[in-house]
Amino acid sequence: MKICGIDPSMKSSGQVVMTLDDDTLDVVDIQFYGYTHTKCYAIDEGNVHITYLGSYESCLTRCIPDRQEQTFGIIKSHLDGVSFVGMEDYATSKAKKESGSILQIAEFCGGIRYMMYTMGIGIINFGIGQIKRFATGNGDAGKPDMCLSFLHEYPQLYPSDIFAKLKEFESPHNDLCDAFWMCEILRSCMKLEKFGPQSLDETKYAFLTTTVTKGALSLAESPLMKKGVPYEPVRKKKKSKKKKEKNND
Repeated sequence: MKICGIDPSMKSSGQVVMTLDDDTLDVVDIQFYGYTHTKCYAIDEGNVHITYLGSYESCLTRCIPDRQEQTFGIIKSHLDGVSFVGMEDYATSKAKKESGSILQIAEFCGGIRYMMYTMGIGIINFGIGQIKRFATGNGDAGKPDMCLSFLHEYPQLYPSDIFAKLKEFESPHNDLCDAFWMCEILRSCMKLEKFGPQSLDETKYAFLTTTVTKGALSLAESPLMKKGVPYEPVRKKKKSKKKKEKNND
């Protein structure tokens, strides 16, 4: 089975594809994909594959649909055989509203989700703060923390020699690290569902199943979007459950 984690960005998306053992859900293979406007970071070595998009100045002379077609095509080319994708939810809080970038982020991320949906791939969106908590224990963690946590917790999966050729903690390095965590969260949710809490260490289990914000979903509760599968938000389920309990009283 293959699963994928995506940190979406028109300038430099990070994409990680894990091949899992069907029985144990252990990682059999891991591939890192991305793209960049910096030519010296366009690396295709080992299991790290970064495509050069051309200079950022030249990209700005092209219309948004043309740029999307290029980046969507790159992302799609690495989704063969992928069953599920974990994605960062909309990161609109840091967008400059006056520049229109908030609309571009929504349009870009929505286009990726629709593309995967039509391919029959299951999509799960994870909250940004929750991803950071799972990776580092801190919901306000910065990019360096996300990268270092990947290196320290999973040194056997971290391609140190190749990542050393990228600018530390900046795109595309940090994008690939963020994508890894989304893929690992997805894998952990699958392990929890298949094998139960005992399959995870206590800390990761806690990060998957608890929240710090009232009304937020836990990572393990994040609903799946998949073509042909009924969609029912978790909040709706909780409300229905409370209503049922009230009626029984």
